[in-house]
Amino acid sequence: MLALGLLYEIRPWIAAQRVAVLNLNLSYRLLGLVTLGVWLSALALSGAYSERYPAAGVRDYRIPAVTALRLMAAVAVGSFALRAPLSRGLVVMYFPMLLVLSLICRWVLRQGLGRLRERGRAVNRLVLAGDAEAVDRLADHLVRAPAHGYRIVGVCVSGATTAEGDRLRTLRGGHPVFGSPDDVARTALALSADSVVLVGQPAFSQTSLQGVAWQLEREHVAVLVAPDIVELAGPRIRFSPVKGMPLLHITEPRIGGFAKWGKPIYERLVALALVTLALPVFAMVAVAILIDSGRPVFYRQRRIGLGEREFEMLKFRSMVPDAESMLADLLVNNEHDGALFKMRSDPRVTRVGRFIRKYSLDELPQLFNVLRGEMVLVGPRPCLPSETDGFGEAARRRFLARPGLTGLWQVNGRSDIPWEEAVRLDLYYVENWSLLLDAMILFRTLGVVVQRRGGY
Repeated sequence: MLALGLLYEIRPWIAAQRVAVLNLNLSYRLLGLVTLGVWLSALALSGAYSERYPAAGVRDYRIPAVTALRLMAAVAVGSFALRAPLSRGLVVMYFPMLLVLSLICRWVLRQGLGRLRERGRAVNRLVLAGDAEAVDRLADHLVRAPAHGYRIVGVCVSGATTAEGDRLRTLRGGHPVFGSPDDVARTALALSADSVVLVGQPAFSQTSLQGVAWQLEREHVAVLVAPDIVELAGPRIRFSPVKGMPLLHITEPRIGGFAKWGKPIYERLVALALVTLALPVFAMVAVAILIDSGRPVFYRQRRIGLGEREFEMLKFRSMVPDAESMLADLLVNNEHDGALFKMRSDPRVTRVGRFIRKYSLDELPQLFNVLRGEMVLVGPRPCLPSETDGFGEAARRRFLARPGLTGLWQVNGRSDIPWEEAVRLDLYYVENWSLLLDAMILFRTLGVVVQRRGGY
């Protein structure tokens, strides 16, 4: 309706025009109302309103995009086949507006739904069952982002190694234990759960996975299985049925092809445009730094990039010139876990440095790193050489992609997220890259900068 209203504002005369379709003389206003029903029906048939995906993520935006393209193609082909003299300009304007406004509306609704879920409303009540260690890992993963819509109401664990009394203690709190995996069906019904997740390899001694599924099916409780490989492969898992036996197929990561050669090219063009537009900001920040604390204006730091090759990353200097020599005395005040050093009241930060950090202006010179091909706009976090000492094989896979000026780590909390979670987000991005994921990250980065979240 917004797209139609905007279209009629841009071309007010079009509403009164008529067009012959199948020997019917129809007005564009009536055709607009028809497209409203067609659009909603097409979205529904594509699964855009499916309750199976309470936390759809990228899928929430990919379906409208694909549906709009398909409908535009169908209208173009249909008008040619039926010889209906539809206005080409109208079609070319309407469907892009429809897509953009639909994506914006979905994002706004997602934000509102996320706020409700953070307050404990509109949630999917969840019972976890399986080995205590596997349940612990999944519970921590789910609790990190309550906006996804799942709330753990109880767990059934086969071991008692991490269970203390009647609660499973995790890094982010405790969850009540209601017995072993054999008790999961009874527990789900008693707690009015919406879903049950079987984690890893739950040890059933008195029943079977099939028996549990049958019991819960009768009560309309969804059964989900979270194998351990999901943490590694994520969306790269595909079902490959072999004679009725569903096998999990781990597809190749999306780090080759266009992601390898096309992404740096188009991002350099975007970076060039951004540098041109931001030249006045560069000048103002540089002058402010010179007046506040003198030279140098830029801070140069060695980072690890594509293929574990070192490069010199540029930032506007936000600390006193001898900040590195003061670090050893401040390590006891580190507020971050893992290899990072973060301190909210860092005495080394200058007055101008606090301001440019608050609005992420200190990161702007990294656009020159993008122009040199050492970085990209969206990618894994650029690591310090000292951080890589404890990297295992999994963590080193982040070096299969160029580091980014922003990324999933930036839009999910920056300095506020644990080190282990930052590594996991980088791996997810490297193995599941897509243009749509990049667009979502860039859009969310604007929100992070405006709201000034996560930076020290």
